[in-house]
Amino acid sequence: MSRADQEKLYQAIGNIRDDLVEQAQSTPMRQSVKKARWSRRLAIAACLCAAVGIGWGMTHLRMGASNGGSGHDESSTFMSYAGPVFPLTLLEENKSITAEREITLDFAGYVSRQKSTALEDGTVETYENWSSTIQVTDSYVLTNSTNADVTVTAAYPFAGDFLDLKDQSPNISVDDTAADTALYAGGYSGGFTDVYGGDDSELGFYNLNQLLSWEEYRDLLADGSYQAGAFAEPPELTEPVTVYEFADSRAPEGYSAATMAIHFNIDPERTTILTWGINGMEWDNETGDRRYSYFVHQNARIQERRLLIVLGDDIGNYTLAGYENGACEKELDGVSTNLTRRTSALGEVLEELVVEYRRENARTYGEEDLSTIPDNLLLAAFSGAARDYIATVARYDTGRLDDVFIDAVVMDRVFYLTFSITIPAGGSVTVTAELKKEASQDFVCAHTENRGVYGYDLVTRLGSNLIFTGQRAALANTELVEIVRQNFGFDLQNGVTTVELDLNEGHYYLEVRRLTGDDSPGTIETVTGAGASEDGAS
Repeated sequence: MSRADQEKLYQAIGNIRDDLVEQAQSTPMRQSVKKARWSRRLAIAACLCAAVGIGWGMTHLRMGASNGGSGHDESSTFMSYAGPVFPLTLLEENKSITAEREITLDFAGYVSRQKSTALEDGTVETYENWSSTIQVTDSYVLTNSTNADVTVTAAYPFAGDFLDLKDQSPNISVDDTAADTALYAGGYSGGFTDVYGGDDSELGFYNLNQLLSWEEYRDLLADGSYQAGAFAEPPELTEPVTVYEFADSRAPEGYSAATMAIHFNIDPERTTILTWGINGMEWDNETGDRRYSYFVHQNARIQERRLLIVLGDDIGNYTLAGYENGACEKELDGVSTNLTRRTSALGEVLEELVVEYRRENARTYGEEDLSTIPDNLLLAAFSGAARDYIATVARYDTGRLDDVFIDAVVMDRVFYLTFSITIPAGGSVTVTAELKKEASQDFVCAHTENRGVYGYDLVTRLGSNLIFTGQRAALANTELVEIVRQNFGFDLQNGVTTVELDLNEGHYYLEVRRLTGDDSPGTIETVTGAGASEDGAS
């Protein structure tokens, strides 16, 4: 994408912050090299070559540059960081309210499960399976020191992503009654790296760089601007666009890679192309030649959405052609499509694609992983990512909205659950958040000194405007774990499982290892596959 493309796209999608425009203008972009035919060919399978490919709804890795297993004077720096447990806050500070906090980390989920599965040869394969996710109960007693009832809006922050939101989202109660909550999402909390995990802009920023430490969350939340952005109105992408939609595409039987392509010429200084459902593209920035292509599904009942979205001057004349495969070298008769043209606003097109994303995810995986997320929240995330990254990050410089949507779903961010609380005059209410918390860890395939070590963090004040008079932490169901590193002061051997926290200590960490073999006093629950015998051990 040329520098003019960057500036034009930023103008096109409106409401752009000045600092982002300056960033776009100062970011070197890769220059295309003219070749005899085409300067470049992309296929969806390649997924930007060095970038990490992520499919519809695929579980993601938190990518970063850490080697893992480091930082033993403090908490470890893990390859995969799940983020800390944050404290409750109020949307507007109220100095008449004080808070006592008690948080319990429950390791009951560490109970092993032995699964037996019958194999085709009649033998039974047995293996042990267990989870490193713990149950957290984060409880607050809020006290009103005035002689009048006080009603406030509270917000409970938690780290997560849209894909796993159903499992990550806390359950909130006020005096044992489920709270009526509203969900808000902050922007992507991380950044991007080059192909080697660094920040060499000449190599291009192709990979996601998720946050890897509590200090990075501290920097993210310290000045309050991130939280303010989570509650701000989403961008309105009102720029007019011309939309070409390919529908009812067909191909002769026997050509599993049959491809439909559209070829045209543009002035890159006046036209920007975004796509949805397009598998491949070729361009020459010197001549303005463009060719976009996609595989035609052999099952006519499955018609994926295919859009070519034009910002700026329209593409003008074009040609359609069918090919035997994605190389687009040998033409094939009988490849057809119904191509329609319409005008719209970019934001309206993104609204359509939110629905399409849900449909495709459900069709591919047989369930709706995003069923609990309102359309407007997904639209805000997708629109924000398109606004902030398409023109500045090499990972998206092909204009594929598919890539933007897929990444926006798996990007780490901080969510906020808000709810109303009325605290009686001179009285108190109890707010409790119950949530599942993943462990921070090094990857199984990495032979680091932290292999098999699982970390859990909490912060005492970060992002909160509550006036705390005390905080305590407790452990439960620790029979299957041993503590490797911590700064809480727990002592399992001597039965110390509840400790007072120092409010001047901003961060607490606990790192454990699961006990195995003769060291483990726990039982093994047997789960038997079809045709297998139930002969689990205890």
